[in-house]
Amino acid sequence: MEEALAIEKGRVVARDIGGSDPERMAVPRVEEYVLEAFKGTKVKVEVMKSQDFFKREYPCMAAVDRCASTVPKHDGRLIWLGWGWRRNLCTYCSFYLQ
Repeated sequence: MEEALAIEKGRVVARDIGGSDPERMAVPRVEEYVLEAFKGTKVKVEVMKSQDFFKREYPCMAAVDRCASTVPKHDGRLIWLGWGWRRNLCTYCSFYLQ
């Protein structure tokens, strides 16, 4: 039962992020939502932002973000979700938001 509940909670998070109004769930709001959704869980959330970081680490994302970031609600984020720790390795999933 716990596994089914966890899967359904994951579906709710995915639906809220991807299936909602883009104005209501703009990039900064997605960051807030993800941080709140995984607070108190074993999932490690890391948020990367800033044009300088994207230029250095993700040049293609920086090219898109250069235009989008002129509007604060469209300023890009890279959100990493980490789980499944074993022998100093972690399974990661990432969101690229623009």
